[in-house]
Amino acid sequence: MNEFGLQPLPDLMVNVLSKCDQQSLKEFIDKVDLYLIVEESTAGDLFPDSVFDFALKLMDCEIFLASEGSSKLLMVFETDWVRLSEQQKEKLLSALGKSYARFRDSMSCFIASELLGEYYCNEDAFNLLYQLEKTSNVPARAFIPHGFEHIAKSAKDPKLRTKALAELRSLRLDPSPEVQAEAAESLQKFSEEQ
Repeated sequence: MNEFGLQPLPDLMVNVLSKCDQQSLKEFIDKVDLYLIVEESTAGDLFPDSVFDFALKLMDCEIFLASEGSSKLLMVFETDWVRLSEQQKEKLLSALGKSYARFRDSMSCFIASELLGEYYCNEDAFNLLYQLEKTSNVPARAFIPHGFEHIAKSAKDPKLRTKALAELRSLRLDPSPEVQAEAAESLQKFSEEQ
């Protein structure tokens, strides 16, 4: 334990992986922010590799993917985005692609699409969203327009903005009424701005 009463991170990680239960997972996710604050004093402005690497392991763990609280961990990546190194961002992009359609918490899909569209907001994120729109997981697919919307609004490359807008238009023809509605809502925001 340290002055914050936190179990040392390696011990907590072992605990989460060995027990592989919702309670251990929830305890870890609830303490990640505090760990980042505590570790900031030793790691400086960088996102600690120990926390990052473990978070990526969790993103491939079925108990995490099925957890209603999985979105809390993804929110850490949003709030600490500036602390992620370029290498960490590349690894996270890959992990998001592998886990996106497997999330059971719809808020995780929302945050993942937001990370891709708003935070990455580049060709790699566009390509990943394009791949993810083919998932058979309709609730997950319904958040893809949100990612394209951010790229269409904010990408530095005008050609990429145009491609994202075209994808939003094509998603209005998706077989799922839920995806169609989300695409239409995103497109509506563009017509309101004009």
